[in-house]
Amino acid sequence: MTNLANTIREIRLRSFTTFVARVNALNNHNDSYHLQMAIHEHGEQAVLVEMSHQIAQEESISFTEASRKASHFIEYTLNASLKRGFGKSVRDTLNDSTTKRGH
Repeated sequence: MTNLANTIREIRLRSFTTFVARVNALNNHNDSYHLQMAIHEHGEQAVLVEMSHQIAQEESISFTEASRKASHFIEYTLNASLKRGFGKSVRDTLNDSTTKRGH
């Protein structure tokens, strides 16, 4: 499993391109689709419990910690799929502030 710090380092490299970002976004889209379908087919509670089990096992953490992570993941993924994510607005604001400062 790749940890978050390594993922962020990879994104910050100069070799990271819009193509890589688009491939990564498609991977996210695919996972979002499966999450929504799992909720449709099995219900929110079953998805949350199963995801919590998988996170706990993969990260060797308690079920309580894993369920918190799973809950945040589900909430963010569903919000992003409904165009209520923060990625674009954060990027736009940072780009605007950089332009105003002349960087």
